[in-house]
Amino acid sequence: MHSLSSLLARMQTLSSSECLLDSMTIIDVLRFIQITHHIKSEIALHIPHGSLAPPSFLPLYIQCLLMLIIGFPEAHVVLLWSVFKDTIWDLDISMPLCEQDIQLISKYGDAPELPGREQLAAFMFYPPVSLCTLCKMPLKYSKLSRYRVTYFSVRHGSQHAYMTSIGCQACTARFYPTYYTHGSMHHYYSPQVPEIIQIKEHALVSADLCELFTFCMLFAWVSSQNCSHIFNTALSGVADGNPPSSLVLTSEQEVMEARNDEYIIHGQPQRMHACMTYSFRAVVTDGITLGRPCCKVHNCTQPLPTNRAHFCKFHEKLKQQCVFVDCDRPAEQTFQTCSEPAHRQAESHHKAKGKGFFQLRKRLERHNIAHLEDSVAPLDTETIADGQDLPMDPVHKSDAGNQTVKARFGRRRTHNEQLVVACCGVITGRATMFGAEAISGVKDALKSIYQMPQDLPDVIFFDNNCSLQAHLQKQRDTYFQGTLLPVDVFHFSSKHKLSDDFCQRHCNPAQWPELVNDDGSWKFNSSVAEQTNVWMGGYIVIVREMLPHRYEFFLDEMIKRRNQLLIRRLRNEGKVPYCIPQYVVA
Repeated sequence: MHSLSSLLARMQTLSSSECLLDSMTIIDVLRFIQITHHIKSEIALHIPHGSLAPPSFLPLYIQCLLMLIIGFPEAHVVLLWSVFKDTIWDLDISMPLCEQDIQLISKYGDAPELPGREQLAAFMFYPPVSLCTLCKMPLKYSKLSRYRVTYFSVRHGSQHAYMTSIGCQACTARFYPTYYTHGSMHHYYSPQVPEIIQIKEHALVSADLCELFTFCMLFAWVSSQNCSHIFNTALSGVADGNPPSSLVLTSEQEVMEARNDEYIIHGQPQRMHACMTYSFRAVVTDGITLGRPCCKVHNCTQPLPTNRAHFCKFHEKLKQQCVFVDCDRPAEQTFQTCSEPAHRQAESHHKAKGKGFFQLRKRLERHNIAHLEDSVAPLDTETIADGQDLPMDPVHKSDAGNQTVKARFGRRRTHNEQLVVACCGVITGRATMFGAEAISGVKDALKSIYQMPQDLPDVIFFDNNCSLQAHLQKQRDTYFQGTLLPVDVFHFSSKHKLSDDFCQRHCNPAQWPELVNDDGSWKFNSSVAEQTNVWMGGYIVIVREMLPHRYEFFLDEMIKRRNQLLIRRLRNEGKVPYCIPQYVVA
């Protein structure tokens, strides 16, 4: 490989030539080398397969491009290439272009002066292979296709670019920069995230920009729309025709669903998290209401066709039925209720309440929305009104329990996300509750996260463990018999009565000396789930209109990223975090 010293030696040799001294400087030569090295992949399209040497002569359209950009006559370009082609081909140092040359390449890349009307830009993207991965035949220039795309990056903002694909002459495969197609299937070259990610047919994004937006979401609960505003204002300065609001965590639905299925089967990567600081594992489970649109049928888990639909495709016929819960009569045309006068009057009252801006503001406050999805756009009162799953009155949990729903005019939303959090703060699992935070639902969620009794932690704190233990005894369920099930310290002292004999005997955390330090303090932070819910609640506006595949993917990704940062901190603090192997009997 040629080193920088070798390159400088060749430049000094060339600069001593009398024929070039009067018309060319070292800076001119260096600029020629930078540009040709930058477009090396384009030049490589014109060499025979298997050749490791550069072409003896530059393609005519590239030669003309260099003449336009640098202002050299043809003879100088030919001479420079003949002298430096081997150095350029084997150069092992990065030589990024200056902003001026980037703009010049983009300007002249589509110039009519270029022979053959070839399309060039400062940013060109090519397949990373020269052989078909299926039949091993060389990919030919004659099967090349090129179209214009927009490239988004942290360093260069929004730039127009060209993406090249090459088809195999022997089979139907076609190769793109990040994947290849065969039939209707997309195949990625590597399981690793590439440096350049294709998010739409005509949009590419750099991996560092994706990381920037991901950490904006992780640390500041920034929505996709507001990431777009940050990019357009601070990084790009120009709102391009392909807005980057879809850049963050955007992928094909099939890819998201495949990752979601993997998490359903195997759980979060930190499902079996533990720290060497403690001799046994303790977790806390609690629910937080985020609420994505779901089918109005109670506990139906089927996805909606769109985020504006009220029913899944299996219950779609129910949309013609009166929205009152105990009424199965058909709704009248243009109404959501039947002809029953009381039902019709309730619908009129509901519509009148929804038209008041003050009422809409109150609804917004009830959702505890602190981060607007779009900080630039005006408040979308229509969306807020339609987005409520509230019937005639707000449905919320009071001391008397859940209020009875008489009618459901708006869309229904999932009830809550049940989180399981290790006492060090690492989230070990998440489950969506559709109808309510029922005791049986919490039990099933824990079983889905810890799929074998041997995987269960030693202690599971829950604010309603007394009801859970009573339920387990009634069902003769022994799944949790090796796990302590106390109520967390805060809720036990504030929400559970002294007169509740069952709770005092079975759920008082003070009865287990393993949970108490020698100085009388608690070993574990049993309020960690409440603290984690504060973080999770920041995403309510971002996820409230997502369909299931994106909702699951987004929350699991944020949890995974947060866990990675927490584990790094725990390791630095000497806590020695690790994961227990699955299905190992102690």
